[in-house]
Amino acid sequence: MRLLRWSLPLFCALILALRLAACGERSKARPSSGTPETSSLPIQPPAEPAPPSESPAIPQADEALVKEIVLTYGAAEDTRNTPGRIYPRKRSLYTGGEGWSSPEALSVGQYVTYAYIAIPYDDLAPFQQDNPPGVLQFFPQELLEEAVQQHFDVTTRHLRSDPAYYDEARGGYVMPAGGGMGALPDLTYQYNQEGELLTVTVTLDFPDAPDQQHTLTVRLEPEGGWRYLSDEVGEAAG
Repeated sequence: MRLLRWSLPLFCALILALRLAACGERSKARPSSGTPETSSLPIQPPAEPAPPSESPAIPQADEALVKEIVLTYGAAEDTRNTPGRIYPRKRSLYTGGEGWSSPEALSVGQYVTYAYIAIPYDDLAPFQQDNPPGVLQFFPQELLEEAVQQHFDVTTRHLRSDPAYYDEARGGYVMPAGGGMGALPDLTYQYNQEGELLTVTVTLDFPDAPDQQHTLTVRLEPEGGWRYLSDEVGEAAG
């Protein structure tokens, strides 16, 4: 009986020691919640910032571009009788004798005159059958407005504002017959560029009248186009 009384506490102590040892082994096997786990995914380097966008380069005018600007405004080049000679067309913005300070200051009639030169006649020929007497040319509105707005910052509303030239029923513009210049003078030009602005000084050399000068201000565009901004007209100096 005495042996049983001593052995029972020893047996309980042994059982408790075994349980504590087992808990310790499980604690070692389980990772601590405070220890960060290492990811198996590769670490990506930080993205580099995008380079700043570059401003479009300012185009530089050359002789070929300036000549195209001068001709498009309403001039032609003689390739047969006097090769190299440039002259204003009989109906053009050169022959009206009127300057303008902004595209909206040009009249609808002046834009119709410009389109008369800018649009090839072959594109207009199919639309001329219904012209009444007194109408030299009819321009479908899509063709005229596209040709004009390619080089002038003018609204469609302004172009359609004059019923003397815009025929809403036909959906286009009319050019009345008559007008134009008699003797065609020689045309010469010089130019100067400051940034994107190009100044072209055009001189019309009349044989029997004072010479006339057009000072065209043009804005060059990065993709190679241009916009007419103004035309100051006066007698040529000297």
